Amino acid sequence: MVIDPNRPPRRQRNAPLYIDSFNVGAFRGLTEVRLENLSRINLLVGSNNAGKTSILEAIAVHFNAFEVVEWYNIARTREGRSVTPFADALSTLDSLRWMFPSDNALMWDDGNALAIHLESSRGDATDIVTATCKQTRGVLPYEMIRRAIGNNRAAPDGEPVEDVGLLIAVKATLAQGMLLPIEHAMDFQIWSQLGLRSEMNRPRGSVNLQFLAPYGHRSTPQNLRRLTESTHSGTRNDIDALLRDLDERLHGVEIITSEDGRTPKIAVRTKKGGLFPLAVLGDGVRRALSIALALQSAKDGILLIDEIEAALHVSALDRVYRWLSNAVETYNVQVFATTHSLEAIDAIIKAKSPAEHSDLSGYNIAPSEKENVKRYTGGMLHRLVHQRGLDIRS
Repeated sequence: MVIDPNRPPRRQRNAPLYIDSFNVGAFRGLTEVRLENLSRINLLVGSNNAGKTSILEAIAVHFNAFEVVEWYNIARTREGRSVTPFADALSTLDSLRWMFPSDNALMWDDGNALAIHLESSRGDATDIVTATCKQTRGVLPYEMIRRAIGNNRAAPDGEPVEDVGLLIAVKATLAQGMLLPIEHAMDFQIWSQLGLRSEMNRPRGSVNLQFLAPYGHRSTPQNLRRLTESTHSGTRNDIDALLRDLDERLHGVEIITSEDGRTPKIAVRTKKGGLFPLAVLGDGVRRALSIALALQSAKDGILLIDEIEAALHVSALDRVYRWLSNAVETYNVQVFATTHSLEAIDAIIKAKSPAEHSDLSGYNIAPSEKENVKRYTGGMLHRLVHQRGLDIRS
């Protein structure tokens, strides 16, 4: 097999993405966090700042090891509960470098960070990803800046610019979904003046993984893209069925355009024939739609949901999670979801019959403890939470 050193390796086209275990050796503030005996649906619970969201990010980075643009997109999901920019947003360099293990801000004084180490396995196939990050300084030719920002009208003979940046070196041993295990390495030089513009044209890999942030239902472009995919694949009827289950007045979802025909929008058709923009409906309907669309887009892969209960009223939890429980089988998706809600945990448990408890696992993440992960089987969750009313979140 010939591997292009400048192109991310691609897994076999029909190879599903599903893992039995995941180990965060080092990522952000996490060290040696092991998730063993993973199931179809995996709930991550624990106190605030335990690292639940960081685990989701680590999984996403692990399977997008050579996609630094995707690293940045993943990092941005935790910066706020809005899809619009805000005043204290981290710079591109800061968003990337704080993914690397750190105990304090002074670690950057020596110009180096600790290494990321992530590992997953399915059967005998193990993937290992490591990454290092170093601060760099250099002088950027003006022509490089001019090309990167697309300013072809600017004078071609401007002055060079001193700049600071990051050199991210990624190495991986990949076996899952490969004909033969391979080793691959790529370096990424990111400059503060250029941001990620230099990476936009780099060849991209492909992986069936979707990340849904707590406010992801407000991202109209992302939902439009996913709804278009659902329409093309002929699976939109499943989306419509979920909406009708949530509100019997609804009939289905459609894509419409503005009056000038330029701007596409998502709209919901009622049973009486009315048509309403999705934006005027409640957050619950929008969140349920986003979960459903993300799950379909993750077909034969992994769906990561941060705060699975976000924006959903307690009365809707049972119906949404019942749909989710059935859909993960239909679309062959493995789910990792964080939650702070005992009601959400109970609703997910109830969505599974006793015969399906093996498809569900819970993991309590405890911060700064040697044995920092406690695993609950689906049967244990049913007995402890649903029958006895115990709180496994702390």
